[in-house]
Amino acid sequence: MYEEIVFEVASAAPFGLQWWTRRASLRLLAPLHIAPRLGRPLQLPDWVDERAGARGRALPSEAGDARGVREYRAGDRRRRVHWGASAHTGRLMVREMEEPSAQPVTMNLNLPVDEEAAERLAEQALGTIVALLDRGVGVVLATHEAGGTVVQQVTDRREAGRRLARASGANKPAGVEVLP
Repeated sequence: MYEEIVFEVASAAPFGLQWWTRRASLRLLAPLHIAPRLGRPLQLPDWVDERAGARGRALPSEAGDARGVREYRAGDRRRRVHWGASAHTGRLMVREMEEPSAQPVTMNLNLPVDEEAAERLAEQALGTIVALLDRGVGVVLATHEAGGTVVQQVTDRREAGRRLARASGANKPAGVEVLP
């Protein structure tokens, strides 16, 4: 976590005749969390592949995979307008989206107090989350943070990295656990 950035600006006029250097620090408005590297994922249980399978039955959704187009109805979002289909049909058409109906898996992460060991475990957790998301399996991540335990679904690698950066060691046995 970073709360302050120190930077140095240096310049040399043409031919290096005039040099100047300025060093300054900038206090951040909020702490900056850096995500862990992508590590080797855990060996996932067999039921994860079964759950990913055909991605389950699709349900209508606001985000996800394109399902098709339909005629515009009052209340539809403007950003959902499918201009190509609208031009082809002569009527205003919107995209319908769908998401898999399968339930997400839950990943419990307890980081150790030792910073090096915590970093290695966070890298492995991020690798596992990315592997699950690539298979089309939703992930609910449970971590211990400064304000207490946080249990929320993560939808992409960036969000998972940010959650893992905020995670801290707890008074529980360290480890990563993937639950149905």
